[in-house]
Amino acid sequence: MNHGSITLFSDVIPALDALKKFESVKLGVVSQTPREQVMQNLEKFSLQVYFDNIVLDLWKPNPKGLLQALEELEIKDSHNVIYVGDMKEDLQAAHSANIQPWAIYRENGSFHTLENIKKGSPKIILKALTEITTTIS
Repeated sequence: MNHGSITLFSDVIPALDALKKFESVKLGVVSQTPREQVMQNLEKFSLQVYFDNIVLDLWKPNPKGLLQALEELEIKDSHNVIYVGDMKEDLQAAHSANIQPWAIYRENGSFHTLENIKKGSPKIILKALTEITTTIS
């Protein structure tokens, strides 16, 4: 699905639908993109219903945005939290916040090269977002 210059990968909605079926899963967005643009994109693709929390993060690789999201979601133990990022800085922030750093790398559409993502020491590298549900179940 494409709205302007933003494309929604075909695996996003199926992955979000599957994750929402887990009662214990909370979903959030921690993004360096300006909040107004994030909200517009969520609205364009009707994604806002999936997320319990949205944090504007200007600090990556500092973990401040992730720590703020944990606090707002009232999560005390970050060891069961997964942060899926597509940049090395996302993974560095997750490590610093004691959150499991997972990466997604798409051959067509990733911000960073696979080699650069690996420098962030992800626990897992996904090729499709739908792999999350098979990995956490």
